[in-house]
Amino acid sequence: MNTVKINKQEWLEQNLNIDHFRNGDTIIQASTKEAWKKAAESGTPAWCYYGYKAENGKKYGRLYNWFAVNDSRDLAPEGFKIAALSDWSELIDFLGGTSVAGGKLKSSTGWVSDGRGMGLLKVSDSTNESQFTALPSGLVRQDGNFDAEGTTGTWWTSTADETNAEKAARFYIEFCYKIVHQSFSNKGMGLAVRCVKV
Repeated sequence: MNTVKINKQEWLEQNLNIDHFRNGDTIIQASTKEAWKKAAESGTPAWCYYGYKAENGKKYGRLYNWFAVNDSRDLAPEGFKIAALSDWSELIDFLGGTSVAGGKLKSSTGWVSDGRGMGLLKVSDSTNESQFTALPSGLVRQDGNFDAEGTTGTWWTSTADETNAEKAARFYIEFCYKIVHQSFSNKGMGLAVRCVKV
């Protein structure tokens, strides 16, 4: 697996794209809307490809629900961990803070308008200065519907929301901004995952 060194951190160069936990146990693939919704409702670890199309795995990796991210069998490969909120914060701070780090994280290709926005929003040049090569992998909602391919890249953290048991922290970048956003989302959603070396 290729990695990229950014300051003191070493990140996997691509989104996670595996179908098993570290101990070899298989993670359920949700290949239909109904299967994804069922996993979300039952709290079962699961993954899917964007649009349930395998070819999207080559571009974006797989989308995982947070039950897979947080499973004790470990989703991260040996020697790595799922990036926590603090790991993302360290990365973003090194790249100049939330207001500009997005442009330095985004791939210079693969985004709507190449990540530069449109019209009055054409202010978010995607430089990929960090070599993180973030792509707009979109997301799958807990009901199994997909959203935001091409416009938004969003990644789970390993950090749960301490005030709401149904949510966990994520970071996301949009095509038309340099900003990196942080929010808490329902654990049944499917998002991309990045790992950082332990």
